[in-house]
Amino acid sequence: MLGADTTEAFALVPPAVRMLGKEYRELVSQQSVQSAGQDAAVLYTQALEELGIASLESAQILVPAGLTDYAALHEIVRRWSDLFGFYIGIDPVDPETYAQRLRDGAYAIALYGMGSDYNSPAGALQRLLEQQGMLGMSEQTLRDVQAQLQEAAGVENLSGTLEHYRAAERLLLEDACFIPLFYKQEYLVFRPDNEDLAFDPFTGQVFFADAKHFE
Repeated sequence: MLGADTTEAFALVPPAVRMLGKEYRELVSQQSVQSAGQDAAVLYTQALEELGIASLESAQILVPAGLTDYAALHEIVRRWSDLFGFYIGIDPVDPETYAQRLRDGAYAIALYGMGSDYNSPAGALQRLLEQQGMLGMSEQTLRDVQAQLQEAAGVENLSGTLEHYRAAERLLLEDACFIPLFYKQEYLVFRPDNEDLAFDPFTGQVFFADAKHFE
């Protein structure tokens, strides 16, 4: 099982992103990725037959050292190993090596933490586009996703805006082989004698304008 503060991911834009007071994922009401373990196993077997090999010996997931919590990743790796029948390990490296190997494509699988500078589907998707050189998406997909985000910004009705965001997510998933793994909560912890502190999980800012302190 994943931790209490971690949930399985089914799309690129996380549930924390909100529009009109509701979770973006609730408004879209569609999972971008459906979990289908048995289908994956069948496709894996077909790929081995096409390659003329019996199985893969092992694989390593490239991760940046200092990842706050490996528990969720270990659980996912265990499930994958059980499903596909070969060893999958975790390869932690320092941040500079991690970035260089991403740029060079020197990895089989890599863990990438997705974030956003502000509370919007556009913010989360734009962050991925800014890392295009590191994440290996094609120039065509880059242009197509940018076009979808520009269209979304110009549409005056909610349904049209959501459709462009959904199309942008789909383009990224289909082109760059992203597999959403898990969403992890982030918390602001403070003493009980303080109240009304506001926290922006996207920027990490803490706002004290309305804060109260009781002796």
